[in-house]
Amino acid sequence: MVGSLWRAASVVLLIPVGMTGLARACEKPADVGAKPPRYKIHVGQELNYDGTSKFEYENGALHYKISWTLLAVRQNVDGGCRFLVRHTMAHGQNRERDKKTEGNQEVRFNPETVSLAWCDVSPDGRVVDNPTLGFTMDVSSILPRLPGDAEQRAWQSEIATTGARHEYTMPEQDTGETDSLQIQDVAKSPTDEIYLSTSQARFTFDKSRGLVDRIETETTQGFGFNGKGTGVTKLTSVERRDPNLATGVAVEMSDYFAVKQEYDELLARAGKEPLRTAELLATAKANLEDLRKSVRTEPIVEQLDRVISQHEQMAKYAEEEAKRLAEVLGKPSPAWETTDLGGSTRSIEACRGKVVVLDFWYRGCGWCIRAMPQVKQVAAHFQGRPVEVFGMNTDQKEDDARFVVEKMTLTYPTLKAEGLPEKYGVQGFPTLLIIDQAGMVRDVHVGYSPTLAKSVIASVEKLLANQDAGK
Repeated sequence: MVGSLWRAASVVLLIPVGMTGLARACEKPADVGAKPPRYKIHVGQELNYDGTSKFEYENGALHYKISWTLLAVRQNVDGGCRFLVRHTMAHGQNRERDKKTEGNQEVRFNPETVSLAWCDVSPDGRVVDNPTLGFTMDVSSILPRLPGDAEQRAWQSEIATTGARHEYTMPEQDTGETDSLQIQDVAKSPTDEIYLSTSQARFTFDKSRGLVDRIETETTQGFGFNGKGTGVTKLTSVERRDPNLATGVAVEMSDYFAVKQEYDELLARAGKEPLRTAELLATAKANLEDLRKSVRTEPIVEQLDRVISQHEQMAKYAEEEAKRLAEVLGKPSPAWETTDLGGSTRSIEACRGKVVVLDFWYRGCGWCIRAMPQVKQVAAHFQGRPVEVFGMNTDQKEDDARFVVEKMTLTYPTLKAEGLPEKYGVQGFPTLLIIDQAGMVRDVHVGYSPTLAKSVIASVEKLLANQDAGK
């Protein structure tokens, strides 16, 4: 649990409220029979959740410890709030061979990873998506969507960034004059069929407090790690902070995320612009250090210090990326010929006169699968125009490639690309390369991004416009 994490340097916190009768005395009076259920959230309210989970597979188990801290920093017009969200996760692993040789020892956890984000949550649990949430910050895992009206027993919600859909149900017997509701959630993701996975949760919603106080989860997976996971997360405290402090946090929060976004963009540019790598990296670091001088909110200070301490490592990666891409960008594409999954011969030379987008992927790469809906958007956007989009699959088993193509309904050609990533210096997956009409490599996108389709479309449109201008 984070405890007094949200303390600002010159502000004394107000009374912390735990999971006791005192907590209810400090909350606003509530109508126990109020329907439909709604979250009761207000500026200055801090929610702390802690959880553990274990995924057992044939040769061992993966263990996880997580925590969530949400501070409401602004009241929204719909009655909901804007939250600053802090999420931590640490994982450990034990294997059967470890038990045999060392006994059933306590699991050693790796250092925790810490993420910050913001989000707007409505009283009915609707979460407005934004880029800071990414994939790891699924707020609906602790604040699920609530029913639309008092009579609703089944409802759904979707997460735009992940394509996940939550199917909620509330048993009839749970709607009486009890102090809690049981909400069942079956989460369905585009990756479920790829990894033969399932995910479900059971939320206990305290009607008088207007909060979820317990979550039980169960997961399964049949590809890669074949096994079953269970977990429990609990609301460990609800604390009241000074609303004026929360308002100040909102300002610093806005500054932090603006600077962090610019920092990430500068790092990405540094990896692609070898002649300006040092300059861009220096600017990125200086922006962080300038912000560090002015912020006082403890979680933001903590996160800034963490990012600054990791800068040299990130800079080294960007420098290596720039050096590697310098061997590819602005250079002629290597020659290659292969076949697609239908047996037809494909070559880069046959695409001369068109813009070519190559998406390198394999089944075991979760980020590759998550990026595919965006690659499909790119293909659909340029349908009927002089643009070729190819999926470049590197799986050793062709059945894995065919399975993904079918389940993800990929309409663009998928090529057998074993041995081809090395020709372009590809090391990370997914990697998308853009080759112009003359066969020159013009752009590279490494890794997943929620704006991947937008970036690729802009790059291709620019190449098409240049060709039109030259006619």
